[in-house]
Amino acid sequence: MALQPLSIVILLAYGALITLISLTPCWYVMVTHIEKQANLSSENIVTQLQSEIKYSAELLHPMKSSSTNLARLLSSRLDSTNISFSDIETKVAPLLFEAFETIPHLTQISYIGMEGLFFSYCSDHDQALAIYSNSSSNKILYYVHPVNNETGKVFGEAIISNSSISTSWIKKAANISNEFASLGTRWTNGHDLLFLNSARVNKIGVISLGFSAKAITDSVTRVNRLGTGTYLATKDGQILVEGIQHIRLVISNDSVSFQSVNANGDVIKNYEGTVTCKDEANASSLNIQNTQYLIRCSPIDILGIESVNVLAVPRNGFDVSYKKMGLALLNVMLVMILVAVLGFLFIDGRAIRREMHLCASLIKQKEATHQAERKNMNKSLAVASASHDVRTSLAGITALIKISSKLVPPGSELASNLIQMEDCTQDLLGLLNSILDTSKIEVGKMELVEEEFDLSHFLEEVVDIYHLVAMEKGVDLVLDPCNGSVIKYSRVKGDRGRLKQVLCNLLNNAVKFTNEGHITVRVWARKQTLSSSIIKTNQNSFMKQLSWLFSKKKNEADEDIEKTMNSIQQDPPRSMDFTFEVDDTGKGIPKENYKSVFENYVQVKETNPVQEGTGLGLGIVQSLVRLMHGDIEIVDKNIGEKGTCFRFNVLLGLCEGETVTDFSTKEGLEYGTSNGTQARGRTTHATSSSSNICSMSPMYHMCNSSPRLEPSRVVLFIGNVERRRTCKRFMKSLGIKVKVVKCQKDLFDTLEEIKQKGRRSNGPSSPESSSNLSSSHNSFSRAKGVPLSFMDGTEYMSPVFKKTNFGTVACFVLIVIDANAGSSFSELFGIVSKFKKGLSNSCNVVWLDNPHMHRIDSRIIDQNDIVISKPFHGSRLFQVIMLLPEYDNGSVWQSIKKPHTRNSPVHQGEIQECEDSSCYKPLHCKKFLVVEDTKILRVIATNILGSLGATVEQCENGKEAVMLVVEGLKRDDPNPPYDYILMDCQMPVMDGFEATRRIREMEKPFGVRIPIIALSADIDRSTTVTGMDFYIEKPLRKEHLLEAIRILNS
Repeated sequence: MALQPLSIVILLAYGALITLISLTPCWYVMVTHIEKQANLSSENIVTQLQSEIKYSAELLHPMKSSSTNLARLLSSRLDSTNISFSDIETKVAPLLFEAFETIPHLTQISYIGMEGLFFSYCSDHDQALAIYSNSSSNKILYYVHPVNNETGKVFGEAIISNSSISTSWIKKAANISNEFASLGTRWTNGHDLLFLNSARVNKIGVISLGFSAKAITDSVTRVNRLGTGTYLATKDGQILVEGIQHIRLVISNDSVSFQSVNANGDVIKNYEGTVTCKDEANASSLNIQNTQYLIRCSPIDILGIESVNVLAVPRNGFDVSYKKMGLALLNVMLVMILVAVLGFLFIDGRAIRREMHLCASLIKQKEATHQAERKNMNKSLAVASASHDVRTSLAGITALIKISSKLVPPGSELASNLIQMEDCTQDLLGLLNSILDTSKIEVGKMELVEEEFDLSHFLEEVVDIYHLVAMEKGVDLVLDPCNGSVIKYSRVKGDRGRLKQVLCNLLNNAVKFTNEGHITVRVWARKQTLSSSIIKTNQNSFMKQLSWLFSKKKNEADEDIEKTMNSIQQDPPRSMDFTFEVDDTGKGIPKENYKSVFENYVQVKETNPVQEGTGLGLGIVQSLVRLMHGDIEIVDKNIGEKGTCFRFNVLLGLCEGETVTDFSTKEGLEYGTSNGTQARGRTTHATSSSSNICSMSPMYHMCNSSPRLEPSRVVLFIGNVERRRTCKRFMKSLGIKVKVVKCQKDLFDTLEEIKQKGRRSNGPSSPESSSNLSSSHNSFSRAKGVPLSFMDGTEYMSPVFKKTNFGTVACFVLIVIDANAGSSFSELFGIVSKFKKGLSNSCNVVWLDNPHMHRIDSRIIDQNDIVISKPFHGSRLFQVIMLLPEYDNGSVWQSIKKPHTRNSPVHQGEIQECEDSSCYKPLHCKKFLVVEDTKILRVIATNILGSLGATVEQCENGKEAVMLVVEGLKRDDPNPPYDYILMDCQMPVMDGFEATRRIREMEKPFGVRIPIIALSADIDRSTTVTGMDFYIEKPLRKEHLLEAIRILNS
């Protein structure tokens, strides 16, 4: 049975050869028959073409008698033998013009008197001309006059013509009683050939009609088929029409021959053979330019001029040489068939022997493969079953490290070792989790744990986790709301932990391999059809491989599925297909590695050879996505675009009841990692808050309940191109008028333009409206006149995006400005302040601040301005939109937050009234510079200071710190650039002692002294000698920092 496939192939080859051998004689007979039919067809074509050309020439015969008829008519009018030029003008000229206008192809008509009088009409392009001579003297002058094309009357001035008229043919015409035909040229142009038909008029003159030779020959030889070459010539050898290019026709004694000429007309070659020009002559076959032509020559009469017509029709390659070539090919084919038969016999024998050997090897290989699979399965089962014990041991090690950390002096070498041990333990735990996940997937023990969660909150939480890490590298991480479908279907059921693991892995890779540009996370939902759901459910099924054995049952099953789909088509969806995209502008992945990157233990070294890892991440991601009834792929980018775009989809169930996101929850801060999948070190987790959004599919529903004067305007000045594009597109999808500003100069021009339009359209503003808005804006103001509020998506906003009757405020202006997009904050603030002065419309300003730089000076901004210190997307974008009067009905402007008590936690990002008696932010409005070379310690210090209300900037060594201080001192600002500096003592490039010494030197010309607090585990009195004001032992703690500041202030 093993030999059956090869034997079938050989038998089929033999059958094909036998069939080919039997069909070869038939092919030869058929070719011979086709040759005869082609020759007969060529002769028929020649005969038919000549008949058509003769018929066309016969149609011109009535034009020959035109000159005779016109001569008779003139003879009846001119009865005198002595006529004057006035008789010609009155009697001859009108008749000539009438014939000139009515006879086809007539381009010249003339009357020539025997005494020398002459009058003629001819056409020059589209203008008719009259040529005449009114003197019978020896020296005859010819005049040219333009003629009216409708009346035949001359106009304008006459011009003396230099052309002379040949009278030789005129004498011949006068001596013939009937018409006389000849070839001539036009009076005004000696190059245009004419067919001349002349007749005598009472022995006093001659009437001549000139027909355009080109028009006549075109009408005769208008038929051209199958590449036929048509020649037309007079019997005296003048060629009228040339057929084949660079082939000249030679006429001699009623026969024609052919010559090959070059572009200059020089003869290159004379072709052998002649063709007889008689009606009864048969067609001849000549070889011209390596092409066999069937040529026939026949006489033809054209307007009384005896001519010959030569037709050359190609014979399409059926000649003797081709027939010989066909026989040679036939012999070659027979030889090849014989060689093929012998070759098949030889190959057949070798194949049988090789196949027997391969069958024996295959049996051995299958046994070895089954044994290896059993060993691998046993190993995976052992690793999976030991997961509990390994995790327990790691948890014990981690607990012992934390206990030991409390027993050693902070900042000591042993404490540092314990911290490093804890980091290594976390790395080991993350690696173990990857290996255990792989083992569970291989043995089929990975199960999904379904829970209800808010997908909109979940996305913002994950994106905010990695936003801080991305900003450390100068990369912006953007959450794109797309069409808003995720907000409508935000309450879902699924495995939140596994979905977070997938997203965190992709975001971690994107941040790791992206050094500039941006990273965009896009999510949208679409309805899941029953058929595609079943296909995805069975995507990894083994039965799919055997489906071709059960095609009949499969068709029946498809019919049942179709019936079920039709029966539930009108039911509301119970699940949605959510598509996720993580698009970065990093180095990208070569296209040839698109599939291999999803294999376990595979890394793309071309992308970044210095990055380490196990290569398990994307393999686990693909397995988890398929476990959630989806798939993952790498999307091709457009030409010129950098980076990689991962796209995956998962099937999530919808919760019953309300499916719209609730954006009214509060936001807090916490520290830690997420199942070992997020970036290393301390990362700020921001549980996003959002707002309820109603009926958005795919855009938000906006209900207009009352007329309004003019829609609000939003001005966006955001530095990052991707974030700017995302915000603009989303706002425009809501029907908001958005103006995008790309540079600081355009901001000034745009605001001035809006201000001028507001003045023209609105006039003076209403005092009541302005006072109401001013009082409502105070809900965002801080106590004691401190003009700063924070908005990070945690305030109580209007629950839905819908237009209300609050739209009666005329042209409300909302300005969103990225403080890091301009050259300096003071210049941006000056532009906004100038815009607000004398503004007739209501206006609100939202400042976007970078938590790592904090360029906003809280002491100068307006008390109604809002500051967002977290990424401007998600709930924070939605709440800024709800600041517009159309979407809130005034609730945003009039709601006043309840003050927090001492026992309530302070959430960064809330819009609240911060009073000294109720706010746990003792360092609010204080600006710190953290100088620390260790990233983890730098992040911890930033989070501690941020929780105390301070604004923080960071740098990695003393040299960068000196540069930041110098730049701040050079600014036109009476206040110091920083209120405090936390300085690490031991750093690369420049340590803290040298940095402090240089800062003190730079401060002297400006008359300021910035307090510098040392951070180190090994402190001595040298800190005060170098100019440091205080010191704190590592690690940084809140109580130690507050105590140091209290001592410095006292």
